[in-house]
Amino acid sequence: MESSRADGPFEWRGILIDGVPDFGVANAIDPFTLMDDGRIWHFFASGGVFYDGTYHLVVARSRNLGGPYYDREGHLFTEGKAQPILSSREGDHFIGPGHHGDVFTTADGRTYMFFHSHATDFPSGARPTLLQQIFWDSEEWPYFAGGAPAEQETRP
Repeated sequence: MESSRADGPFEWRGILIDGVPDFGVANAIDPFTLMDDGRIWHFFASGGVFYDGTYHLVVARSRNLGGPYYDREGHLFTEGKAQPILSSREGDHFIGPGHHGDVFTTADGRTYMFFHSHATDFPSGARPTLLQQIFWDSEEWPYFAGGAPAEQETRP
């Protein structure tokens, strides 16, 4: 949805994405983020189920906004084979990371993402919002240090 004013009117501009046929993920109702670095579009999305700890974050990329988008292994993103870049393991303090928000780059070139996760020491159902730095490998693929939510993060 788009508008030149905060109070509307709003106009639909884009495509409708349906989780099962488009990604093979039954719970793909969460937000996604498209990030353009001037050359490559990165598509961040969540998948899995939040209450059983399988919730996670994946990424695909394309040189064109309209796609096609491919995961790191070269599979079409719509095949649903992308490997998580942020997930949790048994015994982690923060489990089921995803439902991400803004991705932003600081003035000194560091990239960060907001997302939520379940904390094992929070009341049932509570999901704190976390902020974590995204790193970039030599092939310009994003990753999170350790592949899991960090216990602490350096303030941007």
